[in-house]
Amino acid sequence: IMKRYHKNVFMPELNIIGFWNTLPKIKFRKHFFYRMEERNKVCKGFFIPTLDQFRDGEVFEVYVERGVIEKVCVRVEGRKSDFCFVVSKNGFVLTVWATGKHNQYDKIDYSVYCKRWINEGYSFLPVW
Repeated sequence: IMKRYHKNVFMPELNIIGFWNTLPKIKFRKHFFYRMEERNKVCKGFFIPTLDQFRDGEVFEVYVERGVIEKVCVRVEGRKSDFCFVVSKNGFVLTVWATGKHNQYDKIDYSVYCKRWINEGYSFLPVW
């Protein structure tokens, strides 16, 4: 069962740098380009991020299954707006959306996030 963690609810110790370092290559799903085109009509400034921009971004949500990070949501700074990207462990950017520069995740649905580390029966806390 995939566990979902948010930085403003609870974030276990995870090796996010290792996640970025093990990505095979950044690739983009069709949905990403659809969302880019759709949103660019409303919010100018969408861009294709680099791996370095992802690394420098703020990871605010993580999906973990059996101790492995499956995907992350990362916020990358833009000129007029910030942009949130969902990146899977196989390197695919799944989708994107714009958010205000001052948005501080104040509309979180706390019920969908784990509020503590769920170790799924393992006898250790994975930190990789």
